[in-house]
Amino acid sequence: MTRWIAIAAGTLYLVPLIGEHRGGEHRDETRIPLRHPGWLYGGIALHLLSLIIDVLLVGALPLSSMRFGLCALALVVIFGWTVLHRRPQMESLRTLLVGLALVLLGTAQVAPDAGGTADLGSPWFLAHVALILTGLGGLAVSFTLSVLWLVVRRRLKRKKLRGISRLPTLHTLDRLNYQAMVLGFVSLTAGIAVGGMWAATNPEAQLGADITIWGTMVLWCWYAVGLHTRLVSGWRGRLAAVFGVGGFVGLGAMVMVAGLVLQGWH
Repeated sequence: MTRWIAIAAGTLYLVPLIGEHRGGEHRDETRIPLRHPGWLYGGIALHLLSLIIDVLLVGALPLSSMRFGLCALALVVIFGWTVLHRRPQMESLRTLLVGLALVLLGTAQVAPDAGGTADLGSPWFLAHVALILTGLGGLAVSFTLSVLWLVVRRRLKRKKLRGISRLPTLHTLDRLNYQAMVLGFVSLTAGIAVGGMWAATNPEAQLGADITIWGTMVLWCWYAVGLHTRLVSGWRGRLAAVFGVGGFVGLGAMVMVAGLVLQGWH
């Protein structure tokens, strides 16, 4: 049942994207309703409902399986849009963030349910899940900001200035990208630490050979190097954007290999 609720949520997410594509820069009265944020908020309500049902009735918890993890991450990405869209010229980010959320949500519907046991009674495990999801959500937002930075820069270099005033400046995107990356990295670091504490207090935890743990550590090292280089050497602009894109693409590859090929999700 929750799959159908999630599909309905994805359908509502899709409506404003269709309105944006059909309307372009011409906002006539017949197409404005398709762009209304109410569609997205309705999708968020259904999306959240599907996760609550899974937790209460199935006993599942986000990250306990590939399907639940991707579904929860998609919701965190949408929450990122609700935070950023109120800033000036940030409406253009909606297509990227909602599009990424749709990809995550769609992949979740065909992903396996198999996974580890969700320790709902452990505050360490609950904190681990919340922090890891926040971290991955921050890195996902960093990815979309990096993509938009590269798009804006490409348009400026090619002198394609039509509608460029509706897009955020490169400086704004670079600053927000850095903030999102720091949020993601700090939350991911805390989530890894709390997960280690949970494993230490749980005698049934056998995580030494878990591919997702090793993949997460590689991801952590990637962003640690990137942030350190930025702070020490002032690494900004194009290199920082490419770094943000590469890190999230690597994360996606790790998730696909762990969940679909190796069946190593924990």
